[in-house]
Amino acid sequence: MKFFEYKENKILISEIIEKGSLKIKMRGGSMFPYLRNGDIAYVKKVSVEELKIGDVICFFKNEKLIAHRILKKGFKNGKKFFICKGDAMKDKDKIISVKNYFGKVIKIYRNNKEIYLNSLKRKIINFFIPKIYYTTYYLFTLLKILKKLLKY
Repeated sequence: MKFFEYKENKILISEIIEKGSLKIKMRGGSMFPYLRNGDIAYVKKVSVEELKIGDVICFFKNEKLIAHRILKKGFKNGKKFFICKGDAMKDKDKIISVKNYFGKVIKIYRNNKEIYLNSLKRKIINFFIPKIYYTTYYLFTLLKILKKLLKY
């Protein structure tokens, strides 16, 4: 999910440093159906050590702020990195340096409801999605098609 262009990112960085958290309106469909276009994400600065595989994080990529799921954490040349992927995307992201990490999505606001990503249901989803990441693109593409067909 793409958030804002680079100029707005400077404001976001200062806000998360000052407050430790912020709310961001989601744009795009790379995390559909888990996160949806128009959702409001509550993003909190969480230490890299606390992050787990399956967590949804925000990071900078090509001067844009992105929210994708962690598939792998590791070290390369003595530096920490992540491999992430949008649930509805076909391919994984390239290696993401920890220096590009912005914060963890803690909850989302959708249709006047708060959805906590640490609820049991979401923890189960967060556990299984990284294990089947290579099929999620096809699964969620099928869901989009079915959703369109059901509207007609």
